[in-house]
Amino acid sequence: MSEVCLECYNIGFKISENNSVICPKCGNKNLVNIDDLLIPSIILFNRKGYGTLFSCQGHLRNKNLYIWFKGKIPPKLPKEFVADKKDSIIRYHFEEENEWNFFTKQLTVAFKLQQWSNKIDKI
Repeated sequence: MSEVCLECYNIGFKISENNSVICPKCGNKNLVNIDDLLIPSIILFNRKGYGTLFSCQGHLRNKNLYIWFKGKIPPKLPKEFVADKKDSIIRYHFEEENEWNFFTKQLTVAFKLQQWSNKIDKI
């Protein structure tokens, strides 16, 4: 998980003189934690006008990847994902039981998300 600035989308942080966590690029204090595999997609969604609230790349004990959008879900959702349009959430449930297969699938799904976020138009 990494800190991402919501103003300039810089990844990383520094500690200021008064011990606040700030963006080293623009000085913004509005940083959010994002799972590393989702960072490229989350940044692209936000840059294109599809604001996000929460996300999770999925874990061995919680096999659900999700992204919760502030408003509408971007169009042309990849077929492997399920959309809850009422709550503006997309989900992917991992079926893989062993660790190797889970992590391999997790990378594949994160890449599909990144491809989708690259293709959608800005609103």
